[in-house]
Amino acid sequence: MGKWKVQGDSAAGGMLLLGVATFLLLFCSISAPIIDTVRMFRLVVNINGYKRYADFGIWGYCVPPIKTGKRTSLPNFDPSVIEGCSKSSLGYTVGSVVASSLRAPALETALSKVHTAALVLVPVATGLAFIAFVLSVSVFFTSRSKSIGAPAGVKTITGIFIFNSFATLVSIIAFVVQITVVATIKGRISKIRATNGNLTLNWDNMIWLMVIAIICQIMNMVVLFSTRNGLVAHEKHEQKTVSKTSRKNNDLPPLIHDKVHSGEKAYDGSVP
Repeated sequence: MGKWKVQGDSAAGGMLLLGVATFLLLFCSISAPIIDTVRMFRLVVNINGYKRYADFGIWGYCVPPIKTGKRTSLPNFDPSVIEGCSKSSLGYTVGSVVASSLRAPALETALSKVHTAALVLVPVATGLAFIAFVLSVSVFFTSRSKSIGAPAGVKTITGIFIFNSFATLVSIIAFVVQITVVATIKGRISKIRATNGNLTLNWDNMIWLMVIAIICQIMNMVVLFSTRNGLVAHEKHEQKTVSKTSRKNNDLPPLIHDKVHSGEKAYDGSVP
């Protein structure tokens, strides 16, 4: 019963952590321009007292209209500015659209397609996290239903731990790629600010979603490691119990030992 309890409690915690991680990574995978409210970073420039934004995500960018209020936008009178979102693509550059909108021509070559194409690791990490989540769900329901077989053993939990470690590593690498992308364009902006002091860069919500997702994955690995250690300790305890029982039986006199193993009552020498 102890083995079932160890797995049931830890599997529930691991399932919850991986569910949260998968959900957050999924949001990161469908960031701008698919969902323009999920952004890796935002470029901001002040134009005639109004702020012009350019939002960047995994697959491209968006140039929203200049807002004069919560629900009102300023009409675009500049023919060189194209408002809206780019097409989703694997790898992109800042391009002339964003550079013209922010009045910073030097931004056009700030990012390379090869560099931003590496952001595809984010949806890859999402897929791996989902598989890890499915594995944790299977362990949870296995620990809840004894009728479908024995609980997962040490080898199974170890295998799941190794896979989750790989999934977490991919998430960390994807996060590092994001940081390098933002750091690259931030370095270019530092040079541009010498001539255009209004241009700034803001880290955005996608970075923090990735951080929380990775923390959840690491916490799940701790849970799995603890579960594995608990199962190892439980199996050692069972082996010791079986060994002690066997040793006691072997210490009995030969006649009594045979009677005990044959299920017969041993004669103790007393007169009935």
